[in-house]
Amino acid sequence: MIKNKRVLILGKGKSGESAYELLKKNNQAEIYDTSQNDINLYNKIDNCDILIVSPGIPYWNSVVQYAKIIDKKIIGELELGYLFCKSKNIIAVTGTNGKTTTVNLIHNLLKAHNKNVFLLGNVGVPFTYEVKNIKKDDFVVLETSSFQLNYTEKFKPHVGVFLNFNCDHLNWHLTLNNYFESKCKIFQNQTEKDFAIINYDDEKLSKLNIFKSKECFFGSKSNCICRLIDNSIYYGKEKIISTEKIPLLGKHNLYNLMAAICAVNVFDLKTNESMLTDVLKKFKQSEHRLEYIGNKKGITFINDSKSTNPASTVAAIESLYYPITLILGGSDKNTEFDEIFLHSGKINKIIVTGATKQKIYETSLKFGFYDIIQRETLVEAVKEAYNITPVGGVVLFSPACASFDVYKNYSERGEYFKK
Repeated sequence: MIKNKRVLILGKGKSGESAYELLKKNNQAEIYDTSQNDINLYNKIDNCDILIVSPGIPYWNSVVQYAKIIDKKIIGELELGYLFCKSKNIIAVTGTNGKTTTVNLIHNLLKAHNKNVFLLGNVGVPFTYEVKNIKKDDFVVLETSSFQLNYTEKFKPHVGVFLNFNCDHLNWHLTLNNYFESKCKIFQNQTEKDFAIINYDDEKLSKLNIFKSKECFFGSKSNCICRLIDNSIYYGKEKIISTEKIPLLGKHNLYNLMAAICAVNVFDLKTNESMLTDVLKKFKQSEHRLEYIGNKKGITFINDSKSTNPASTVAAIESLYYPITLILGGSDKNTEFDEIFLHSGKINKIIVTGATKQKIYETSLKFGFYDIIQRETLVEAVKEAYNITPVGGVVLFSPACASFDVYKNYSERGEYFKK
């Protein structure tokens, strides 16, 4: 498909540069920086055979639409990596929240089974960066976003994991249905030899009926192969671990762990309590996700900058204790914030900042939550939070929004909060 084709790569970010490095020796590959205003771009598209689009560029972008109209093949870096990959032991994880934690858990469990594993994708290292080093028997664990999946055509993971689904990224997908359909592309090419691992406690996912592959459910329902019963996780009839032995904060992480157990067990790699306990002892929660920063004069500070949607913020709230001073706000993804105020029992005060502060403020008043303050900057918000939080309380920075109004990404925002 790629050999001897003229390829234009749209976007000079990490994935675009990685795709270019993979292709430049054997193809007429060119990379285009979208920050440039090149009047010859449309001529370049006319003359290319394949357009590789970076995940940050939405499908409705005028350049992408032009390429589609003139019937150019359009793929993404994830698809390109798959086309070059020699291994079929691919585990891909998607979902609105929990992807990074889950792929890291899967990676660590496979390592505990002495497997050679590549952890790639949206977690940080592009698929195409390592694909030439991947051998037939290696395992590939991919964190896959809806943006990446949107630009796939033949991508077929042996194991596809769908963790959960909530409203997000409407600024990119425009409609909730478009967002959902992009996520579901993780299963589109699977056969009866492959596995679809699904959170059956998620109402939307439990109604999915698109699978050719073997369904493997996790959750609390009786039809789940990996099941949360009372205070223990079971796989089939075998008790795997008691929840009291799991150091990860929050019920959402129990679901992430069940998904990881399923993903490994379908390879006949059995996970027992001893192995899992050892893996969890060494496991480090992702930076900027429920990250303990410190305690100052009896007030605990938690950095949850990675929470870029309301569902993720709700999970953070439910993982902590009253009284919480919650700092919210950032750039707008056309998201509604009602969900936060339906789970506000542990919240004492809210401070809002960023481009969405007025929208969140108005939502708060609609739900009768009046202990809310607006501040212009994150620095002002943190100072205010410290002044109004009682001893024994928690300052939780969990924005429920993207960071692009002020910061390059959630990592930069989180580092700024920690300062």
